[in-house]
Formats: sequence, structure tokens, C-alpha cells
Amino acid sequence: MKALVLSGGAAKGAFTGGMLEYMKLKEGKEYDIYLSTSTGTLIQMLASINDFTALKEGYTSMDIEGMYDVSPFKKVKDPKDAGRADINLWSAVRMILFRKEPTFGDNKKFKETIKKFFPYEKYLMAYDKGINMTSTVTNMSKNKTMYFDMKSLGRDKKGYEDFVEWTWTSTCAVPFTSISRKVIDENGNIIHHGEHPVIYSDYFADGGFKEHMPISQAIKDGATTIDAISSNTEEFDGNMEPEFGANPLKLLARMFEITMREAMDRDIDNARNMAKDKDVTLNIYYAPRQLTENGMYFDKEQMSGWWTEGYEYMKDNHEHDNKSCKVIKLKARKTTRKK
Repeated sequence: MKALVLSGGAAKGAFTGGMLEYMKLKEGKEYDIYLSTSTGTLIQMLASINDFTALKEGYTSMDIEGMYDVSPFKKVKDPKDAGRADINLWSAVRMILFRKEPTFGDNKKFKETIKKFFPYEKYLMAYDKGINMTSTVTNMSKNKTMYFDMKSLGRDKKGYEDFVEWTWTSTCAVPFTSISRKVIDENGNIIHHGEHPVIYSDYFADGGFKEHMPISQAIKDGATTIDAISSNTEEFDGNMEPEFGANPLKLLARMFEITMREAMDRDIDNARNMAKDKDVTLNIYYAPRQLTENGMYFDKEQMSGWWTEGYEYMKDNHEHDNKSCKVIKLKARKTTRKK
């Protein structure tokens, strides 16, 4: 069984989208299951049915107005810093003092954008092809990773609505976005108003806090060949030195980035060990450079450029037999155990 695993990375997902467009449309790669985190959950929706026209439009047309009701970021005005962002302190004040919310931004409107590009009809297309997609989220109340897949949620409209809800939740990189509070039953189905029995109500957020790429879960689900794409470089690139100034939220953003990278290193180490213990072929693709110091800021022009760069990067990788692309390939050896 073949699996595709996609990492988080917010706006950097545009680079992943370009890579995947080449892999699927030019190299002809297809997958039985998709498991992703954060921005990867958005990519997998349309990539699973090879609708890269809509996927590219969605990523290269997104900006902070389309993502946030209240944005915690603002564009740097200096032309020399085009494509960079700064923290919007006024937004943080609005959210905390006036809205009484625990986050600096509000991205609830983004759920409607997800439905616009991935309506119920496309959900059915993927479902009826026999494809299964899984969204990874972090249960902030219980400090645990949870997985919600479309086959378990169901083919009907409620299953679709719940899948969109969990996909959106997987992109909620608190404290810069909204935090999601849900009541769910023992199977992970969302309990809506008036329904019962209620099992528990918890806070949920970005899956990347605990799992950058759910490779290990793909192995547990029975995948024997896995392509995993990370929007980050294999090693931390310190060329983008942040300037904290007197803005504590900038420091918090840096801490957020460090936490996510720690999750990435841990996940990949665990996945390598699992691949060595089982008969699994694992291909890990990394970004060739650090794309931005703040993936939570969405700039149309910048993301359009990343998409093209990702596509050309994979094209170059294919034409030069993997010599230009940083790929880690692990193939476990079968061993015979003594009785």
C-alpha cells in the first residue's frame, strides 16, 4: 500500500504543492492513503484527485485578508523587505482585551475558503475512488495526537463537514490563529448542538505541535511504500536572523518555529527506526532552502513564486536522477527470526 505524508508549514505549503504537481502529473505517482499535518491537510484534499488547477489557485491567491478575520501579522512597509511580515500588536490587543480570546488572531473564516475549493462533490470524488485521507490534530487539553480520517467519518454530508472541521483545526497554529473547542464522541465524531451523548469537550489545534509528519502512523496503517514531503530543510538554516527588537510576539514566533522543528526531528527519527524494523520503503523529500522566517504570513506573489520553484525543483530532481534533490531513502531488510 502506497502512502503520501505531507508536513505542516503554513504558506510554505505552496512549495510542496509545486513539488507534488510534478510528482503526480508528470511522474504519475498515485497513493492509496494520505496522512498530513496542518497545511499538508489542505494540499492532500485536491492533490488526491489530481485537481492541481484548483489547488494552485487556492494557494497562490491566498493572502492575510482571506485567511484571517483578525490578522496577527502585517506586511513590512519597507520595499527592501518585500514578502516579509511583522507582528501586528494592535490585533493582539483587540483579541485579548476586547474579544476576550486566548489567541492573537482569528482565522475562523478560513473554513469557508476550504469549502470553496474543496466542496462536498470533490469529497465524494476522493471517497468513491477508494482514497482515504487523514488529518492530524493536537488535543491541547490532553496533550495527545489524534487522527481523523474520511473513511471513519463517513461519506455523507455530516462526514464531509466534520472532515473540513478537522482539516481546519489541523491548520490552527495557536496562539497566532483561533483555537478550536469541540465536543466529540468516543469515535471522534463531532457532537453538534442538541446531539448526544456528550463524551468530552476539549481544545484542539495544529497537529504540528506534536507531529510534523505522521509517517509513523502511515506505517501503522499498513503502508509499505511512503513518500514524505517536508516544507522545511533537513538541517536548520540560520541565514534568516530574526530581529526581535522590543516586540515579545516576534520572540514568541521564533519559539514557535523552534518547537515545530523539534517535532520534525523527533518524528523523522522515529519513522526511520520503524522503517528499519518493518518492510517499508521510505522516501523523504526536503525543501532545498529556508523559504521564510514566518510561514504564518500569506503573500500572493511570494507563494506563487514558491509554487513554481517547487515544481522546477522536482523537475530538475527527476531529470538528474535525484542528484539535485535531498532525498532520504530507507528500505528495511527482511530478517529471519530464529525459532
